[in-house]
Amino acid sequence: MELIFQWDVETQDSLDIEFCVGDSAEEWMGKMPDEETGAEVYWIIAGQGARHDYKTFEELTTAKLFDGRSLKEVWGEAKVLIINEDSPEDWLRYCRP
Repeated sequence: MELIFQWDVETQDSLDIEFCVGDSAEEWMGKMPDEETGAEVYWIIAGQGARHDYKTFEELTTAKLFDGRSLKEVWGEAKVLIINEDSPEDWLRYCRP
């Protein structure tokens, strides 16, 4: 997960990742530059569709959004479906940071 989030949003487009945890519906997360400050904003749409924004990767991965568990805790059960409109394999082969 850390490798994917090394994507430089200052020189590249935003980072958008579609994933699922176990049998759950698709979830979305990513990062993008803040429109006003240019600082990186980490975001996730999980559970019932509410978007949560965070200032750091650590905040994103430790927030308890999955039935009291964090993204870090559930990542072993997660399957990445799409990264910036590419399959994970293609993204890692051609676009990785």
